[in-house]
This record gives sequence, C-alpha cells and structure tokens, in this order.
Amino acid sequence: MRDRISFWALASIFLIATAILSVLALSVSAQSNFNCSVYNYSQVPGDMVRLINLYQGNNSHAEYGNESNYNWSVACKSNITTIDYGCSNNFLNVVQLFNYTNSHVSVDNVYSGQVCFNTSDGSLVWSLQLSDRSTVPADYECAFAIYNYSNSHVYECGHVNASYNVNIRLATTDVIPPTGSIVIYGPNGTEYTGTDNVFLNLTYDDNIGVRSCRWANDNESNLTYAPWENCTTVKAWLLSPGYGNKTVYYEINDTAGNTAIFNDSILYYYTQDYTPPTMPTVYDGPDCVDIDWWNSNDTLHACWFNATDDISDTIYYKYRIMENGSCYGNDCNFTDAGTDLSVTVGGLTLYENWVYSFDVIAYVFNLSSGIASSNSTRIDLTLPDAPSVNSSTHPDQNRAYAEPTARLNWSAEDILGSGNRSGIEGYSYLLDRHPGTAPDNIMEDRYWQTLTTLNNNGYGQLLSANSSFGPPNTYAVFRQLHANFTENESVRVRVALAEIVSDYDDLMGVEVFLIKHANGAGFSAFDQHGYAISSIANVSQDIAYADTMDLAQVYRFSLTVNETVTDDTSDIYIVVAGLTSDNDNRNNLSIAGSTGNVDLSGWDYVCDDADVCTNMTASVDYAIEVKKADSGDEWFTEYPGLADGTYYFHVKAKDNAGNWGNTTHFRINVAAGGVSVGIVSPEDGQIFTTDSTEANISVKVMVSGNASVHVVALHPDGSNYTSPEAVFSTVSIFKNVTLELGQNELYAVANTSAGAITVSSSVYVIVSKEVIPMTNKTLIVKYSGCAVSPLPYICSATTGSSRVGMANEYPQGIGPGYIQADTSTNTIKIFMSRDFDVTGADDYFYEDEFLDLTIPSFGYIKEDKPYVVQNELRYGDVYVGGDLKLQPGKYNLYITHHGVTPDGRVNLSVEVR
Repeated sequence: MRDRISFWALASIFLIATAILSVLALSVSAQSNFNCSVYNYSQVPGDMVRLINLYQGNNSHAEYGNESNYNWSVACKSNITTIDYGCSNNFLNVVQLFNYTNSHVSVDNVYSGQVCFNTSDGSLVWSLQLSDRSTVPADYECAFAIYNYSNSHVYECGHVNASYNVNIRLATTDVIPPTGSIVIYGPNGTEYTGTDNVFLNLTYDDNIGVRSCRWANDNESNLTYAPWENCTTVKAWLLSPGYGNKTVYYEINDTAGNTAIFNDSILYYYTQDYTPPTMPTVYDGPDCVDIDWWNSNDTLHACWFNATDDISDTIYYKYRIMENGSCYGNDCNFTDAGTDLSVTVGGLTLYENWVYSFDVIAYVFNLSSGIASSNSTRIDLTLPDAPSVNSSTHPDQNRAYAEPTARLNWSAEDILGSGNRSGIEGYSYLLDRHPGTAPDNIMEDRYWQTLTTLNNNGYGQLLSANSSFGPPNTYAVFRQLHANFTENESVRVRVALAEIVSDYDDLMGVEVFLIKHANGAGFSAFDQHGYAISSIANVSQDIAYADTMDLAQVYRFSLTVNETVTDDTSDIYIVVAGLTSDNDNRNNLSIAGSTGNVDLSGWDYVCDDADVCTNMTASVDYAIEVKKADSGDEWFTEYPGLADGTYYFHVKAKDNAGNWGNTTHFRINVAAGGVSVGIVSPEDGQIFTTDSTEANISVKVMVSGNASVHVVALHPDGSNYTSPEAVFSTVSIFKNVTLELGQNELYAVANTSAGAITVSSSVYVIVSKEVIPMTNKTLIVKYSGCAVSPLPYICSATTGSSRVGMANEYPQGIGPGYIQADTSTNTIKIFMSRDFDVTGADDYFYEDEFLDLTIPSFGYIKEDKPYVVQNELRYGDVYVGGDLKLQPGKYNLYITHHGVTPDGRVNLSVEVR
C-alpha cells in the first residue's frame, strides 16, 4: 500500500517550491511614504492620521484611533494623497480589534472590528504584507509589529519581543495578473490515477492581493459556470466520469479584477491494486463500545473501523466468532458482511464465564488484510447479590430515632461460581414511604461529600493585580480540608471570582489544586506546586465583572487525586492562586469570602508572590466549596431534614455485564420531634364486605412512645371519619372506624405532650357489598402454540433458545394451547427456561416454590438460573370490590396489569364480562 504520509510530504515540498518562485516573480514600485511611528497621543503631528491607540508603547492592548482612552498612538501620513481613518471608498483593512478599546488585535480577520486607511483616489491600490520583525519587504513600509496573527499585543516595528512586522503600501493601479499553479495528485502520483477522487495542490499570489478562486473539469469555458470560492492550497476534487486524460482548470481573481487561468492533466484508468487494505480495529460491544463483559446467552455484537486502501474507495469485510480461543461451533469459515461496519449475531448458545471474540478481515477484490481480533468479552448471566444496607444514624429498623438526617451505606457482591466476576458497576436507589417500591434501571451518581461550603458576604481578596500595580502582583489562598483522599478520587471545586472596577475583555488566569503539608507546618511560600496531590486545573478565561464581591460569579473546577493521603498524617489544603505570568490585565482579579460566622475548624492562609504569608483563620472563610465523590466498594448517601414518620430506602445493584440484581428494602423510623406511629392492621389492600353503604372496622395502631393518637379514614367521595383520641405508649385498637363503599385511605396521627405531630404511612382498604360466593374457581390460561410435553401437566413451546410455557400439578384439563385448574388450591405457573429440565421443574412445583424462585412478570431478561425471570413487582392476593351486585351465573374476570404508579404501587384494572 502506498504511504499516504509520504504522498502529502511530496505535495508540500512542491507547494513550497512553487510559492517561492511566485514571490520572486513579483515586483511593483511603491508610490507612497507613510512615515508610520508610535507617538505620545498628545504629540501626534497635525498631518498624521491615528491608526490605533496603545495603552503603552510596546506589548500593549489597542483601541480604535478615534478613541481617546490610551496615551500612545500608531500614526501615519502619505505624501501622495490625503488618507483618512475609516473603511470607505478605496480602503485597506490593516488590522482587526475584538473590542473598540482594551483589545487584542488580529491580521487574519478573526475579529470583526476593522481598522482601515482609505483614499478617494481610485487610481491607487493598497496592499499589506507581513514579514519577519527584522525585515521590511521592498516597496513597503512598516506600520507596527505583532506577536501572533490573532489574539496579539502590539509593538513598535522590529521590537525584539515581536514576531512579525505589519507592512503597507499604496501604489498605482495594478495591471499585473495574479500568479499561481495547479498540480493534480492521485494516490498513484501526478501522472495517472486509479480513482476519480484526487487532490489539487494549488498556489496563488498577487502584488495587491488575491480575492477568490474557482475550478472546472475538462474545458476552460466551464469556469464560467463555476462559483467563486475562497482560495486554498489543497482541494479535494472529483474528476469527470469515464476513463481517459483528465484536465482541471483553475482561475485566480485579484482585488483589482485581474484574472489568470492555469490547468493540469492526469491520466485516469483502471489500475491493478497490488497491496491489501490495512487491518481494521475491532470492538465487541453494542453501539461500537468496547466491552469486557456481556449478559446475553444468545446474542453478540461487533463493529470495526480504521481500515484503509490506497486504490479502492470501497472496502468489504467478513467475520467469524471465536469461543475460548477456538472457532465457535468448530466453524472457522468467515461470514461476509459486505461493506457494513457492524454486526449483531443472534441465535447463539453462549455460556456463563466463557470468553467470546470476533475475527474480522478487510478485503478488496482478491486482496485481504490480516486477521484483526477484538479483545474479547466474557459472559456473565448471574445477577449481582441484593445489596447489604446499613445506617449509621438509624441502625435498627425496628426503632425510631430522634435524628432527621438519615445516612446510609451499602455494598453488594458479584462473584461467579468459578470466582470470576464482572464486578459492581453501580446502583439505583431511592427513598420513599412505601415498603415495596422498585428503583428504576438508571444508575445514580456516587455521593458527593461536602468538605467546605461556599460562603460570601462581600469580602474580597486580590488574586492578580493589574499591570500598573507594583509588586506584589499575585496572591494564593489556602483553605484546610479535614478529609481522607484516595488515589484517582474525583474532586469538584466551586470558587466565587470577579473582575473589579470595570468590565474588560481580558483572559485572566487561575490555578486550583490540592496540596499536603506536614501536620501544623503552616505556610511560608507562594509557590506550592511541589506539594500538589492532585491534578492542577489551570484555567484562562474572561472572568465576569462584579460591582461588589457579593455578586461574584461562581466558577467550577474538576480535579483528580493522584496519591492517597489521610487527614491524620497530613494537613490537606485546597489552593486557589493567580498566575504570575498573567501580568497584562486591565483590572484586578479577586476571590470572594465571608467574614461572618467564620469556621475555625480548619486553617486559612494567604500568600503573595514575594512569599509573605498571613494566617487568616480567625478573619475570613474564602468562598471555596469542595466536594469529593466516595470511592471503593462501599457507597454512601444521606437524606437530611426528614419529617417524623417511617421511610423505606430501596437499592439494587448493576454489574459490569449489565445485569440488575434484586432490591433490598431498608426501613428508617424518624421521630425527631415526636414518636414513630404506624398501622399494624388491617393490611394494605384488604377487603371488607357489607350489606349497606358503610362498614365499621377495628384499626390496630403502634407507637414508639407515649402520645395522644387518632385514626383518620378518607372516603371515596372525599368525606372523612376521625376517631376519638386515645393516649398510650405501645399498641392500641380503635374500634368502629367508619368506612364507605369503595377504596378508603387509613392513617394514624400521633401528638406528644410537647406538641410534636407524627403521621403514619397510609393503608388502603376496600369496602364491597356482600354477594353470592363464587362456587366455581376454575381458571383457564391460554397460550397459543404450546404443546403438552413432556409431562401431562406442562404445556410449553420453544421460542428462540428458550422454552416458555405453563404448568399445574393437578390440572382439571390440559391440551394444545390451554391449561385449566382449580387455582384456589393449585396455581397455574407461567415460566421461561433456558435449559428445560423436567425433573427440576417437577421439584419446583411443590408448595409453589416454582413461582417463589424469582418473581414472575410479563417481560424477562436472560440469566443463569434455569427458571423464570426478574421483576420488581411484589405479588399477593388481589382484592376486588364495589357497590354492584352480580346475579348468580358464569362470568369472565379480566385483570390487566398497567405497570407501577409513580409512587411505587401496582396499577391493575379489573373487568367482569
């Protein structure tokens, strides 16, 4: 394969050589004498025109020449005609400013504010040329010097700290056409090409400046229909269709309207390819993400990229799957993928803890690359364990605590039978008042522990002084952190900063990082880089102006800890420092702080760049917030300000293969101002029958301490019943609590002698009219396509690589597509099995253990267990009630599952037909 780097290197050499020839051929006599120089603003001669004004004589920001904020000016004049400041008539755009004053400059049109010279004499032609600071081109005069093409300060011509002179010229009308060249380059060189996709290597030059260029295939007349474009030195080009000799025409237009046309030809014909394409890079995950673990037992993904060929624009691919280093299914043949760059292969049989990878070959015609292999993925079908949860604030789930902030920590294991593990990737968790809520399948961020808070009452500390200040000019502030840090931990820092006095477009530099010192060492130097224990966030940006420091804007920085340090062995500080190299700002940069209620738990220092340090601990808290993410296998979170009552923390783990585990539910009882209260009975969802419109029931309530308690029943029509008060300290029963037909909400309210009120979680019960009891409890379940096999109480079918079916130990009837049973004694089991085992299924039928193995659902994920699936719904009896009475007869009952409500409750609808 031809080396493309060498190809472009040759092209670059040709361009440079051509450009030198073009410059040497250019010669025009100058017709003016500008006498440009830097003057004191008040001493500019009357026959001179101010081009730009400067803050200082060299290394300076600039402003428009018609402003009067600065004390120096670059001024020029002409001995041919009067020149004015402006951009009209016959003008030259000399320099561009970002702002009308206090601005960096550019000469490549990066900024929009144009600074021009103009003349009304249309017979004259302007031109501008940059040169090295030590030279001025013939026929040109230097106006001033710059350091960069853009974002630059201004200097006197030839200044030692400048890089380029900006040279101008005013000459008689130009009649000399532009010069240039064109060379067509294909992958095979400049003589012939095997593809119609080529590159044009171009040069262009003119004594007064080039305006635009255009190109056309085959005939010079086609240029007429081509659009004018910006000129370039390299252009991708598509030759006209068909093999043969191809010519490309190239036209250049200068600013005076003069044009010149150039052309080059190349032979285009079929070219034999003798070199194969390069090998692609192969990933073995979905969405072209490289993964190490995967959780499917029948599907693999792969993608590939970066293959190239020197002749053909179209590359084809083929692949095969490898299993534990050998060909999958002993089939080492490759499957053609065409030009596709990814593949998903289903219908496989993949095994727990086995390793799979893809081999991919890129090919063009009969030329193939070597075999490129992915780095493999290991199968993990086992769910991670349910997390083990603890609370440092509410450790006993059966006790109430007078602590309104709940802090929880948890971890989970994910180990396969052979000892390999994909490991825990993260968790989904939430806190609410329902005992069985399921977290969603979205991982939460790790908990960010707050180490210092950002307080600001208008205090300001200088970080960088403007250039008119005498030393010291730069300061650093230090705030102590009482925390342990572990290598690779993430740290977020928020700092309140402001530009003071007025708003100017200056890039101001700030450094933020962590350091460690010996215990009690204090500070004696400004520069603390040698003590850094984290990455250094070095930011340069236009800090927002604030009229007063209490309005300072907050800026965020991210750090990564690079060594493990403990608070017991070292003093750890956050550093916010100005940059000593940032010495050209118009205004001061300051950090905010607070002088009220100063935190004395940690040291605060400030040091200047003269190494004078002051202990500010008793005086100010600098406006710095520091948070760090927890790390390691154990996760943490906290919930502050909980009201009295019972809460449930729900958490489940996700492993690196993508498996979500089962949920752990942890109860928290808060009685910060009162007692914990809860309804013991009736149960949530219980049904009561009546032959009237009301029912009176008994409600059992438990409290954790002495309190006056009453029970409230909210009726379906919006009315309510409130029981009499009862004073007790453990358990009491409230009789004759009145309910109405339909769903009623019950809750208890406890009031202590101190006036602290606690409300229990709600219990929902149903009141229904009495009916003639059902005598036939037969349930028929239909599954189209299932067959009775291999046992007389199983009806199942194969779907993909799994068997889906239903079963009952004592069916009243069973046949193709259905099963019927008295479900009051034996439920009908619906199952999915990857490896169907008749004996195993029979064993699991005993006492409904089959259903209890994992919770049934309508959707499923593949896992290593032989039976059923995962879902977070909790199941139990379903109660149906209402105020309608059915006549004796036969009815069909349809129960539709609508998912889970936002508050975590199962949503069912029931229809009788």
